[in-house]
Amino acid sequence: MHDFIDSRINEMSIDTEPVPSRTQKKKAAQQLQALGRRLAALNDTQLDAFDQMPQELHVAIVELRAMKSHEARRRQLQYIGRIMRQVDSEQLEAGLKDMALRDDEINFRFKQLEVWRDQLVGGDDDLLNTLLEQYPAVERQPLVRLVRNARKLAGTDKASGAGRKVFRYLKERITDPGA
Repeated sequence: MHDFIDSRINEMSIDTEPVPSRTQKKKAAQQLQALGRRLAALNDTQLDAFDQMPQELHVAIVELRAMKSHEARRRQLQYIGRIMRQVDSEQLEAGLKDMALRDDEINFRFKQLEVWRDQLVGGDDDLLNTLLEQYPAVERQPLVRLVRNARKLAGTDKASGAGRKVFRYLKERITDPGA
């Protein structure tokens, strides 16, 4: 008799998958809502870049942005979480990570160009020669003229404008500052 019961228990445990607890279900729903909040924080161009996003989810996120009432936003986030149960949230998460990486690269490029500008205006002629060697699009004469003008105006009211011109020139000509 005990053998029969034990075999039935073993059969049942093998055939059935564990059912998630209420806490696990709530955590999963909260994670989907948090992902919905992150998607709602994107601008229109970034949001449109998600090709894999269903139209219903896109519309719900746009509607969430327009809502001002806290309670309405809370309910809309729950709705977004419900829609996202049928969506591959891992794919959306990966898209957000890729977007963050691109933003980090752009920020790094911007900061590197600022450092180079400051070094050039500060008198680093070795950097000038290095940039001319590494980046063929950078032309000596215009860059030297801009740097010379920025150095001449250093300490005056017009120094920031001259520095911006050097920065713009470098930004237009240099495509990969990390190289």
